[in-house]
Amino acid sequence: MMKYIRKAEIKDIERIAEIEVFNYRLQFYPIFKEDDFYFKDLTVSRRAAHYAKELESVWVYQTGIK
Repeated sequence: MMKYIRKAEIKDIERIAEIEVFNYRLQFYPIFKEDDFYFKDLTVSRRAAHYAKELESVWVYQTGIK
């Protein structure tokens, strides 16, 4: 199995956003309990749009697992 760090591609953006949103909700929602932010503002589509604009500066760890 190959493992390496590479520049993110447009096909990676949605999954990166999903991971980030899931992690924020899991780790921080129980502390802050801000429903409006965590379930209206912090969405996969908004995070994906952000990452799409910043694509040149996003890197991913490629494990070879699909």
